[in-house]
Amino acid sequence: MIQLPLCRILTYTCFCFFLSSMRNVAVFPACIAVSLFLLPVAPAMAFNPAGGQASAIILMSLGSFTLLNLIFQLLFYFTGPYSQSGVARIHAGLGMLFPLAALMFALKEHAGSADLIFKLGAIFIAAAFALLPLALQHSARPLSSHSALYLALAAVCLTLPTLYLAPFGLFSASLAAVALRYAKTLATRLWALLALIPSVTLLLYWLIQISGKLMAQ
Repeated sequence: MIQLPLCRILTYTCFCFFLSSMRNVAVFPACIAVSLFLLPVAPAMAFNPAGGQASAIILMSLGSFTLLNLIFQLLFYFTGPYSQSGVARIHAGLGMLFPLAALMFALKEHAGSADLIFKLGAIFIAAAFALLPLALQHSARPLSSHSALYLALAAVCLTLPTLYLAPFGLFSASLAAVALRYAKTLATRLWALLALIPSVTLLLYWLIQISGKLMAQ
């Protein structure tokens, strides 16, 4: 079994977030590399039956969120929102909310130090990717006349899985709102509203259902 002192993990983590906060694009791959350092050592000591379910929940949730957020980052990079002042910082800040929530869950639900380190490794990798907009903002493409339309069409595509998985509505509605913010033509606004209205409706319906079940317990 591979042992890795907790202090070493925390040291590497602080170094990772320090690099992420810098604005030099060249240092961000180093941040990812430092985060990925946690990955090879975790599986050898993480699979404890008592904490396996919590680990699976965290990994699946973080993996899904990171993938969807990466799609957002690529869209915002190539269509131009990151070239606008403050957008990248706001996106990075919002993107950090999910890893922070996962961190609180991991600190509450873990089966020993090995299981906790495994969860922390996944969380810090997700946090590093969430901070990616800070590195991309300086090389992002400028807004074009078709940027809002591309964002609106992407939001419509994300609305389709919302019909089966309501939490997707949060992502599609957010993307549609950004498209609506930069829309300059009536057609673009209609495409954005076509994604925004059903996404918000399905998301609210799902939240009402969840709230009803929680109150019934």
